[in-house]
Amino acid sequence: MRNLIIVILIFLGCITLQAQTDTTNTHIPLTKRTAVCLSYFGQALTHPGYKVGFEYEFWSIDKVHTKKNGNVIDRKHSFFLSENISNYYHSRNHVGLLLNSEIGYRYIREKGFMYEAALGLGYFHTFINGDTYSVNDNNEVSRIPLAGQSNFSSLYSFGIGKDYSFKMGKPWAWHAKFIKFIQFPFGSQYISYSAVEFGLIYYLKCNDKIRK
Repeated sequence: MRNLIIVILIFLGCITLQAQTDTTNTHIPLTKRTAVCLSYFGQALTHPGYKVGFEYEFWSIDKVHTKKNGNVIDRKHSFFLSENISNYYHSRNHVGLLLNSEIGYRYIREKGFMYEAALGLGYFHTFINGDTYSVNDNNEVSRIPLAGQSNFSSLYSFGIGKDYSFKMGKPWAWHAKFIKFIQFPFGSQYISYSAVEFGLIYYLKCNDKIRK
């Protein structure tokens, strides 16, 4: 048994060494770019809204793995910053307005399929969906316009999509995301919300290779 384990370890080591020897890795830095994003934003899926954003891809690299047999594996890695405004309508409850900044990462495969994740911080305001009144010391009733509550918000998201600008030269992409965001403080506690996003990203230009 001991000799068998040693043989297996040697065999696996040879495979690893051969894989490293047979592969050439090339890292190609790409130019920075900006994009405009427009999405359906659904809090709890059924409370409809929209999201408009501006995105700045500040770092991206094309990683090309070329094997000795000629096969090429091409992947893109990128980091981006975004500024967003989101809104949703919860019938007979409230209207939500979210302003936030995010930093995110995308991993894009050769045919454009992508994975992404992001973290964000922002301002969250809820407007009561209905008439609100106050009574003063003289028992006079007055209507309060735009009654609601202001809070901070933090969020994280992850999603999938397809980027048609990578290797295909078309300046757009689509993505579907799951979002979790927190409203705080809410009294001495916080409230957690879930949302989904389905949207389009339009790049103002496609990535170019940085010439050295």
